[in-house]
Amino acid sequence: MLTKAQVPMLRLLLPFVIGVILAIYANYFSWFLPALSVLLITGFLILLKVNSINAFKYNFLNGVLIHLLLFLFGYLYTLNRTSFNNSNYFTKIEIHKHGVVIGEVLESPVVRSHSTKVILDVKGVRNASEWSSTTGKMILYLKTDSLCHKIQAGDLLSFLPKFEDVPAPKNPNEFDFRQYMSFHLIQKQAFLKSDEWILIKNTRSNTLTRYAGSLRKKLISIFSEFKIEGKQLAVASALVLGYKDEIDAQLKRAYSSSGAMHVLAVSGLHVGIIFLIVSKLLFFIENKKYGKFIQLFFLLMALWFYALLTGLSPSVLRAATMFSFMAIAKATHRNTSFFNTLASSAFFLLLVNPFIIMEVGFQLSYLAVIGIVVFYPWIYSVLKIKNKIIDYVWSITSVSLSAQLVTFPLSLLYFHQFPTYFLFSNLVVIPLALIVLPAGILLFLVSSFKYIATYLAMGINHLLIILNQFVEYVESLPNALIQNISFSVFETWMLYLFLFFIICFGWYKRYGYFFSALCCIILSLGYRVHLSNTYQNNSKFIVYNIPAFTAINLIQNTRNVLITDLELHKNKEKILFHIQNNWIKHGLENERVLYLSSLSKQHQLSNLYKTLDAGLYINGNFIGFNGKRIYIHNSELPKAFPNNPIFVDYLVITAKGKMNFNHLRKYFSFNKIIFDSSVSFRKAEYIKEKLSNEDIHEVQKLGYFMVEI
Repeated sequence: MLTKAQVPMLRLLLPFVIGVILAIYANYFSWFLPALSVLLITGFLILLKVNSINAFKYNFLNGVLIHLLLFLFGYLYTLNRTSFNNSNYFTKIEIHKHGVVIGEVLESPVVRSHSTKVILDVKGVRNASEWSSTTGKMILYLKTDSLCHKIQAGDLLSFLPKFEDVPAPKNPNEFDFRQYMSFHLIQKQAFLKSDEWILIKNTRSNTLTRYAGSLRKKLISIFSEFKIEGKQLAVASALVLGYKDEIDAQLKRAYSSSGAMHVLAVSGLHVGIIFLIVSKLLFFIENKKYGKFIQLFFLLMALWFYALLTGLSPSVLRAATMFSFMAIAKATHRNTSFFNTLASSAFFLLLVNPFIIMEVGFQLSYLAVIGIVVFYPWIYSVLKIKNKIIDYVWSITSVSLSAQLVTFPLSLLYFHQFPTYFLFSNLVVIPLALIVLPAGILLFLVSSFKYIATYLAMGINHLLIILNQFVEYVESLPNALIQNISFSVFETWMLYLFLFFIICFGWYKRYGYFFSALCCIILSLGYRVHLSNTYQNNSKFIVYNIPAFTAINLIQNTRNVLITDLELHKNKEKILFHIQNNWIKHGLENERVLYLSSLSKQHQLSNLYKTLDAGLYINGNFIGFNGKRIYIHNSELPKAFPNNPIFVDYLVITAKGKMNFNHLRKYFSFNKIIFDSSVSFRKAEYIKEKLSNEDIHEVQKLGYFMVEI
């Protein structure tokens, strides 16, 4: 049971966090700062007056004022850390057409076959012979060539000022990449050819990030040197060093489906293993004079050296900070609650980077730790097991359940899926990770001793083969992954409030908390009923914006027909990024797919084709949908013209549609023409000149087309 006195940092953290969040969404709360300033000043004056009259009776106002000040501190501190507001932000300085921009590479670039992604800190711009110092980050997408492989963190790049805004979503409910990058203080991007940038090797740069990146590359080469290759190398690099670029989509999907993805993302689990191993190795000095401080020194050295090995990735920095605070609290004999220590580490991380609160990894890391601390003792105590092996299995199961119980609402909100066999997979995955991680670090240490290192590497390789095969086996089990789960922000809050009230009921035994938990469930069920009624009124015609592809969606109630290319339907990543979230948002069933190539084959669809009850009729390229007529022009028009033009409400033109404008007008009369995203900008502009005075929607330029029918 917790009291307020045990968690002072938690009480201070909450108003600070709310101030940070309001500042991040400052555009929506422009009135907030002046209003709060007036409120604080007024409160302070009242407090001075009241305290002089009856200090004890109105003592609570001190706490109110402190919380309001923390509010304001969080708000102002975050605004001050937002580089967009700085007067020397690089886009606020006028750059001539022939100007030059110089920026420093912040982290190791991501090199792909066609393009290389570089995060850059823009240091300055030059107009003629005049240099101006600037601030701000941006993304560069470079056409991949041999020079791209030589770029390291700390290097300088000189390039032409071809800035573009990070694009807004161009499809309904699509992942908002622009907002995601704004949380990382990035608003601009540029696409550069090989002759539009120059690499300036910064030999004087001794940044820790540069050194960490170089060290990680060297360590990965040690794995390769000792014949750890292919999938095993990819998993070893991710599990031990946090380098995930070599993991292919299929293997990543297997780990995700089996509920084992967390072992590939170096974070709390991995840092916790290092913390546990070093603590156990140094147990003998704990009771000696200054033993706790010696142990603390080596613990902190081990944690931050491991963070350096993993390239100082954000997830490892979070975990290392969290465990560092725990180690310091233990060594200094602070009689404080674990939650107070946890809140202190979160406060510190938010002071370093307030925008970290918007990162999914940050949220899941802290929730997982809270879940283990709160629920593990309760779950583990349910069974009293004398057999050590079975007890160990039950202990791992309890840890997995505790973490999953608290993180799964947020996982459903962000990822819309749930791994059914996560308990089963973690019984094997976690013990293997406990062996592979320290064994991998040991391999780095003994790599000079070839005989020992060779046999150690063989053992690691065999363990990784077992791990990969087991994960792939779990993925192959029936219903291993429940996908496309529709889960809203409101339901997420209700579920967390339910867990909070249940915890309070367990601690304080007050039935008010229990009834509050029931109210949360009732509100969630009521909201779900409301959504179900909303889904029954769905009737939409959508033309998505997926460059170079055609994607036409017909939605009626919860039923779903997608008309597209075979190539796009096979590209699951594009479907997931551009379309899937919209289907989940509307609670739709699995899509029924009709390929464009089959529409015009009269021998297959010569008769009237009916789907989706009585709402949708398809005959060749003609579609009747809830009383509206649609024609998809993706081939050559018949040579025989009708006596009178055929009326259609929507004429969808694809890149494969043969264009003869006189024939088009003789064949159709229409309300609206839609150029889908397979039609290039140049072709769309050419056609628009020929079809003047028509109502035209160009999907690539204007974004998706959607209409309620």
